[in-house]
Amino acid sequence: GSAVWPGDPRLDVGLRTTERRDAGGWPFPGGGERPSGPGGADGGPLWPSGGRGPAGEPRFDPVVPPGGYLWWYLDALSDDGQYGLTIIAFVGSVFSPYYAWARRGDAPTNPDNFCALNVALYSRHARRWTMTERGAAHNRRDRTHFQIGPSQLRWNGDSLVIDVDEVGVPLPRRVRGRIQVHPMQLFSFSTPLDAAGRHRWGPLAPQARIEVDLSLPEQRWRGNAYLDSNEGDEPFERSFTEWDWSRSLMA
Repeated sequence: GSAVWPGDPRLDVGLRTTERRDAGGWPFPGGGERPSGPGGADGGPLWPSGGRGPAGEPRFDPVVPPGGYLWWYLDALSDDGQYGLTIIAFVGSVFSPYYAWARRGDAPTNPDNFCALNVALYSRHARRWTMTERGAAHNRRDRTHFQIGPSQLRWNGDSLVIDVDEVGVPLPRRVRGRIQVHPMQLFSFSTPLDAAGRHRWGPLAPQARIEVDLSLPEQRWRGNAYLDSNEGDEPFERSFTEWDWSRSLMA
């Protein structure tokens, strides 16, 4: 009966940079499926950002450089504290061993061959984790829509709608249903994470409401949500050796 995430988390973003420069990569064969300027006072972008539109809305059509990445991150907690979720939609799955292996050669590596919808569900009765990578033949992106195999994300002008149809690991239990995120305010702000500005982060909707309606596992709830995006013009490991972060809503 306790809350999903007890304790008092704090805002704490930690990055450790490195001067190491790795070689590029080569395209992963097949493309199939693998389990798992300056800102102003008006809130304009501090740094160019491909993961969001001019009003701060999610934008799914940017070209991601070879070996680079772009992801949209969502987490949420139910009003009663009994349910939680995390969803990450990847173009160029930075934590993928397949993507890392593909970059070991000298030829450019297409990040669209390494897309995934990572879903983590937390509750007392149902915990699920999905991470199936899919190649470019199984994905489609435009300004407002991102299809990843049988799952999809779309921006309808007011909210982010996520239709999930994935199979979890290590137990093959399906996760299926719809999630809607209603931002309380959108932000176009983004900021570089490294000195050269090759890696960038920015919040899209630091405060939002969420509606979760899943048939597998069966759960329906509402709560508070957070949405942001990260992007990079080169492999993640060229600038960083570690990545960790946490956040909280401040009173």
